[in-house]
Parts: sequence; structure tokens; C-alpha cells
Amino acid sequence: MSHANHLSRQDSILAKTLDILKASANVLGVAAKGSYAQGSRDAFSDLDVTCFLRDAERTSQPELHASVGGIAPTLSVLYLYKKHALYLFENGVRLDLDYARPSDLDTPDSESLILYDPDGILKTAFARNRRANLPSHPHHFEPGREDLIDWFFWMLRQAYCWILRGAQADHRAYTKLAAAADSLAQIRSTLVQMRLWTLGSEPFYILSVDRELADALSRTFPHLEPDEMLIATRRLLECYEVVAPDYCHKAGLSFPARKCVALWKIFGEFDKLAQVASRSSD
Repeated sequence: MSHANHLSRQDSILAKTLDILKASANVLGVAAKGSYAQGSRDAFSDLDVTCFLRDAERTSQPELHASVGGIAPTLSVLYLYKKHALYLFENGVRLDLDYARPSDLDTPDSESLILYDPDGILKTAFARNRRANLPSHPHHFEPGREDLIDWFFWMLRQAYCWILRGAQADHRAYTKLAAAADSLAQIRSTLVQMRLWTLGSEPFYILSVDRELADALSRTFPHLEPDEMLIATRRLLECYEVVAPDYCHKAGLSFPARKCVALWKIFGEFDKLAQVASRSSD
């Protein structure tokens, strides 16, 4: 089995899907996104497709969803939020099919590849909205506010203490370490979003735009083992001290160097407390 064989399977699934969508009078047009649109797909890629419907109520969704699900044997079929239809076929092909309203054409899009456009509406809309998609700012935070900057101190302290609680090896150990691992993942992903937003240009892959940071972050994936996790937390604080100053400059904020010093001091104090607790238990 080769990549070419898998690409052929993807092509077959996509062709059958398009046949169904084209046969519906309520389909305004169809476009592909992601690696298919970029011409970089391989056997591991998903098919990311958007179907634009003519009515805002998207009344054809249930019928179209059922028809696409029947084009080949499936392992999993999900229908989320009356918008996202997700199909995993037995041949390994994954199709993510979104059903969009006509108003969704007003959303700027620089990467979509038109697959079906009988009235030329998609072509006109995409040309009107064609511009480079800038990396998005970290979610739940607005640029120019200190919330995001201070959020890291909260999260890093939380992770550090949960790890030390897990190191006590009582009945809470797994829960505390697993929760800390989740916190580290959130910190890591937010640092990447912050850096991409700061740089503000394509491509959107951190390894392409800041290899040094990508290498540093790659060393923050520990096993569920307290010593490794404590080291990872400290490394994430080091990454923060590299990423945050440039972010603050762009966002019009002052970099809180004093708070970083304070958090390093807190880590040191907690380490000493953990050593005392360990000696007491011995």
C-alpha cells in the first residue's frame, strides 16, 4: 500500500460526495480547505470540505448528511452542532464536511479551493475577501489587556503545585499529575498562539517561523513523572520569558519582569518545602 493508493481512495470519496452535493438544488457551491486545497496532502490527511447552502436555515443538511454517509462503509459518523458532519470510512479516509450559510461567504478566506460553483458566487466572494489570514490572537483574551500576561503566572503556579501534590504519591497522585499535564498543554499551546500572533505573518507553523522556540517547547513534554514535569514547568517559564517581551511590545503592554522573578522565587520555596516534606516522611 502506498500514499498514491490512499490518495486514490480520498479522490474516490470526494468525487462521490461531490456527486451528491451537485445533485441538490439547494447547494450554492462547494470548496475544499487545508492540505487538499494547498496541494500538500498525503495518506494521513483529512478531506476538509465546506458546502454552502442557499438558505440560511440550511434545510438540506439532514438529507445530504445521510446520503454522504452512505457512499461507503464507515467506522464513525458524527453530526455536531447541525453544521459539522464528520465521516471516518473503513478505507481510512476521513471527511470533514461543514454546511455553511450564504452569509458565511463574507468571511475572508485565502486558502479555499473551489470545487463546485455553478453560479460563480463563490468565485466572486472569495476574490472580494482574498487576503492573507493573519494568525489569531490567543482565545478568550483581547490584545492590549494584561489578562493574558498574568494568566501564565496563575497557570504555571497551578501546574507546579499540582505536580508537587502528585509527588506525595497518595490516592490523589494520578488526578493531580494528569491535571498538571493538562495545564502544561494549555500553557504550551497558548505560547505558540502568542508567538504566531506576535510575528503576524504566514506560515502558521511555529517550526517554520521560530525554530528555536519550537525546539525549546519540544523539551516540555514530560512523562507523567513529577521530576520530569517540574523541569518542564520551569522550561515553560523560560519560554514565556522569551516570548512575552515581544508580545507585550506589539500589544502595548509592559513586560512584567518583576513578576517572573517572583514566580521563580515561589518555585524555589515550593521545592524546599517539598524536600522538607520528603525528609519528614522518611
